[in-house]
Amino acid sequence: MPLVPNLAARPSFRIPIAAALIALLAPLAPAPAHAPMVVPDSFTNLKVLPKNITKPQLLGTMRAFALGLGVRCDFCHARADSTPGAAERAPAGAPGAPGAAARPGGPGGAPERLNFASDTKEEKRIARGMLRMVRGINADYLAKIAELKDSSRVEVRCVTCHHGVAMPRPLTDILAQDVTEKSAAAAVIHYRQLKTQYYGSAAYDFREFTLEELARQLQQGGKGDDALVILDLAAEEFPRSGVVPFLQGETLLQKGDRTGALARYRRALELQPQNEAARRRVTELQGGS
Repeated sequence: MPLVPNLAARPSFRIPIAAALIALLAPLAPAPAHAPMVVPDSFTNLKVLPKNITKPQLLGTMRAFALGLGVRCDFCHARADSTPGAAERAPAGAPGAPGAAARPGGPGGAPERLNFASDTKEEKRIARGMLRMVRGINADYLAKIAELKDSSRVEVRCVTCHHGVAMPRPLTDILAQDVTEKSAAAAVIHYRQLKTQYYGSAAYDFREFTLEELARQLQQGGKGDDALVILDLAAEEFPRSGVVPFLQGETLLQKGDRTGALARYRRALELQPQNEAARRRVTELQGGS
């Protein structure tokens, strides 16, 4: 039976989340390099949002979607020129196709036009489904929990799961996929890239446990060499951790390297003298009773 460090329990939850791409009609998130998007005063083809929604309400809702997923309008909305005849069907006063809006950056410096009414993109159809899902969670489940019916009402929103990324996946799962499809070295590179881009935000969990859990998964799956690569990264990121050298010892012991394992268990005890699991391993490897 494998030993585990004598630490406070740190549960691991893996919640599969659909590729939730909620940005229906999303306006541009504020960006200094772009002028504000011109949005029409009336809207067509609203299938989830109220048909009588006001322009300020719509813009506020869409801005929350865009910021929640870290995307811009064209993530869900087709270009106006992707729908034949869109410009010709534009209502009077509207800048382009029905529900279309223009933004800087089109070919040759001309404004790019989006067709808000178009259902061409799959992301928009997914977004509608996710909007219905969120509405159902709030109305059919959370609203019926008595303990939540107070002044601090709990409500699910896009950002609850997305945290500023379009594909809300745990960092452990992302890195595990890197190892499977590429290599452990590729996972290390990807980790550093994501940390550079997202550290300090709520997008990914860069705490020590993420790398430790990935290493455990790899070790249990018989991928000891890959686990050691990830643990080397963890040792670099968290040099005062006593858990990391313990896991290195467990992995080396599994691979038959008793000398290397003993050195890592001793290092774990140096950093974490209360680690009884490491102490027992040291006693076992030294031939003690």
